[in-house]
Amino acid sequence: MEYLTYKTLHIISIAALVVSLGFIIGGCWIGGKNALRKWGFITHGISWILVFVTAFKLVGVLGMHENFPNWAQAKTACWILLGLVAFTIKKKPKFVAIHYGVILILSSVAIGLAVLKPSF
Repeated sequence: MEYLTYKTLHIISIAALVVSLGFIIGGCWIGGKNALRKWGFITHGISWILVFVTAFKLVGVLGMHENFPNWAQAKTACWILLGLVAFTIKKKPKFVAIHYGVILILSSVAIGLAVLKPSF
C-alpha cells in the first residue's frame, strides 16, 4: 500500500479512538453498565490496535525504522497512555472529569508532535 493509504487509515483510526473514549466517558456519566460504554470499549480496543498497526506501517514506508525520532517516541508514549486511560476510567468512573482533561491534553500533545515534528 502507499503512504497516503496508511496515513488515511491512521487518521481514521485516531478519530475512532477519540470517539470511543467519548463513548466510554458518556457511558460513565449515564452510570451503570450500558450499551454506550460497552461499544465504547469494543471500539477503543479495535481502534487502538489499528492506530499502532498503521503507525508502524507508516514508519516503515517513511524509512524511519532505523532512526526513530524523539518526537515519534513521545507521540507513541501519548498513544500508549491514551490506551491505558480506558482502563482507569473503568476502574475509577467517578473521576471521569479528570479523565476527560487527560484525554484532551494527551491527544493535543500527540497531534502537536505529529504536525510540528520538533527536534529534541
